[in-house]
Amino acid sequence: MGNSERRIILGKLGAPVGLKGWLRVQLDMDNPHDLVDYQPCYIDKQGQAHQITVEQVKQQNTKWLVKLATVDDRTTAEAYRLCPLWVERDTLPECDDDQYYWADLEGAVVRNHGKELGTIDHLYHNAGTDIMVVKMANGKQGYIPFLLNDVVLNVDLAQKVVETDWPEDAL
Repeated sequence: MGNSERRIILGKLGAPVGLKGWLRVQLDMDNPHDLVDYQPCYIDKQGQAHQITVEQVKQQNTKWLVKLATVDDRTTAEAYRLCPLWVERDTLPECDDDQYYWADLEGAVVRNHGKELGTIDHLYHNAGTDIMVVKMANGKQGYIPFLLNDVVLNVDLAQKVVETDWPEDAL
């Protein structure tokens, strides 16, 4: 599977919608319409990776729907319910300056005021802010907002280091 063999989870397929094979999808990406450009896509189904093609993405009220190639009816779509949807890291375009893929930040060392706190375990989005979950050296987890030029002072992807300015008593 490609050079990087790094999976980037883009979301999870949900329930079928209608009779023509459309599926709800919960996506973890800024522009869901970009999904059709990220090819090939994969799903994990019954412990196996399967290559799929996303033909269309559309919004229905506040939800997103996808149409997969070769899935043309509700019964076939049902078999894809709850499958994670992912791509290889090399499939994604390079980010603009001051933008980062969460997967590239995971595992980075976090230094707060020069002191090493631990490593980024994962990130999540909460109330309009991305949050870094830091696995601390003491075994606990710390939560630091990923606010560039405010809390996050510098990101060095080559060295896998994120420099922060965050009150230690807030960890």
